[in-house]
Amino acid sequence: MSIKTFIIPTGWSPNIGNAFFALGIKYMIEQAVPNAQVILFSDQAAYLNMFPGRNYRSEPRNSLRYLDHIRPDYIVLSGSVLTKQFPKIWKTTLEVLHKSGVTVLLISVGGYDYDQEEISRCRKLLEKYPPYVFISRDRETYRNFRDLASYSYDGIDGACFIPEIFKPIKTDLSPYIVLNFDKTPEPWIYIYDKPLHVHVSSKNLSYRFEFKNEYWEVQFPRIRLIASRILGKRTGFALGLLGLYGTSQERVGRYIVIRTDHQLNPVMIRRIFRGPNAYAGDIPYTYCNIYAQSELTLTDRVHAALVTMTYGKPAMLFSNTRRALVIERLGGESVTWKPTYLDLEVLKKEKGSMIEFLKSIPW
Repeated sequence: MSIKTFIIPTGWSPNIGNAFFALGIKYMIEQAVPNAQVILFSDQAAYLNMFPGRNYRSEPRNSLRYLDHIRPDYIVLSGSVLTKQFPKIWKTTLEVLHKSGVTVLLISVGGYDYDQEEISRCRKLLEKYPPYVFISRDRETYRNFRDLASYSYDGIDGACFIPEIFKPIKTDLSPYIVLNFDKTPEPWIYIYDKPLHVHVSSKNLSYRFEFKNEYWEVQFPRIRLIASRILGKRTGFALGLLGLYGTSQERVGRYIVIRTDHQLNPVMIRRIFRGPNAYAGDIPYTYCNIYAQSELTLTDRVHAALVTMTYGKPAMLFSNTRRALVIERLGGESVTWKPTYLDLEVLKKEKGSMIEFLKSIPW
């Protein structure tokens, strides 16, 4: 039986969350295709530009464009690749690979804005270079693109397979919660022993909820939160220079506070290590170990929440991003307004079904 080579382009320094679903997809393919050689390659250099705006991200001048020159059996595009920039970043590569006989797969993919312009741009390119396999990570993406591939499946995010890949290692840390806010200013957290009126403020400045028989309040700094909505990803760097991005909380109630940051590139020490017990790195497994043993993860990053939840721990997502559909796909609709657990039995069935689908495909 001949070896089938699969290349998964990925990049971790701009967002370590990319590692979680890339490793999960690698695991999936290896389980489903016994003769598979699955290799992670660096993604398009266009993704290294952290502040491109939404419509003009392109490959840097003088780029080798290495993905145009590889000749595996299959190339796997993944994650929130179906954006408005998708044609600009991938058109040349898809054209070259198509002419060279490389088969394109889209596995565990989704969009960014999910508006009609984004869908139309992506469909136009995929109609010209249709994928052999299309597996979504949220139901809306499946509905928008399922007709374009030879084999389509209403799938889930590859990061759901992280517990199969990495088993947690014990630590001597006291019970802790994780704060992961590298796109919006870090909030202050308070715990009360008396009931509060549960609510989300009209401008998402404060949240109140009950968790483990205690009453929690999450308060965002008003001015800094407004600034983050204007500056977007630039917020952390602008406020980090001023030392205004984090809080000084070392504990919340009986929990110590651990701070993680998913954006290592570009490095700004003052931004990343803005408060006590901060962690950032370029290897995903430390993050997995932290999230797997978190009592609660509060975050503005979808994959910080998702990885926590796949280990059976609760998370709450403070973001209105449409990419949160990947958690909704798994029954976690409440994640944006209260700490939420996933049903691990449902998750187990979803993972098994997706691997069985991959096994059914002629490779």
